[in-house]
Amino acid sequence: MRFSKALFAISAVAVAALTVMLLSNIARADVESPAPYQYYRTTQSFKISMMGSSQKVPVPSGVVVRAQKETFNYKLPAKTQYQIDFTPMSYKLRKQFFPKKFKGNWTSSTFSSIGKYLQPVSIPKSVFMTTLDSVPSEGYYTKYIGQKKGHVNRTIVATTDGYIESYSDEFDFKPKTYVKIRKIKQSGNTKYYYYRVHMKGLRDKHIRKHGTQRYRLKIVNNKEIREVQGNDSPAYYSVIRVGGVKYYGIVHNDYPN
Repeated sequence: MRFSKALFAISAVAVAALTVMLLSNIARADVESPAPYQYYRTTQSFKISMMGSSQKVPVPSGVVVRAQKETFNYKLPAKTQYQIDFTPMSYKLRKQFFPKKFKGNWTSSTFSSIGKYLQPVSIPKSVFMTTLDSVPSEGYYTKYIGQKKGHVNRTIVATTDGYIESYSDEFDFKPKTYVKIRKIKQSGNTKYYYYRVHMKGLRDKHIRKHGTQRYRLKIVNNKEIREVQGNDSPAYYSVIRVGGVKYYGIVHNDYPN
């Protein structure tokens, strides 16, 4: 398949960060078959270490988190642990429990035995994709833009707690702009988001002059997968259209089921 050459311009830093985020999807001899990411509501507060660091952050009770469960069998008895993906949580929520200075990779936690604090819930309606498969992030998409003097990643996130956020780079902690989702309509593969103010950089549509639903953003998910040839094997991207513009999911090495 043909694919934009701009995808190969990802910086070494971004590649390293992507590698960290993808570790949970790579088959390892000490892990049983990885399960898909699931959504959970926390039943009480707890602390968990961030990826690449022993620094712990408090996760409050009553929030919806996205996590992957794996059973490690490198020693008996086998141990079931969970890794939280923090990226689908809004900045307004994350900034309440992340410290001002943090080490490691803020986008995900380490694996930890936190199952007793997690209650499975349905996929939040607010996220872009509401079907679970092996694609790492249902709500986190990047537009790759090739430029003469570098490479820009514009990233859009639909959060579990009802926000659409736009980032200058996929690993920024703070979004460039965000809006509160006021209403969602679904029609087949198309989802419409309604909110009060225009999001700069997105092709949303001004539909009314008053109220909280003045703008509408159209998301189309045709379950499209793109392939690029890596050094050793192909890599795959999921694709959605945000206001008619293609955005790409984070690269993953296993073809989605």
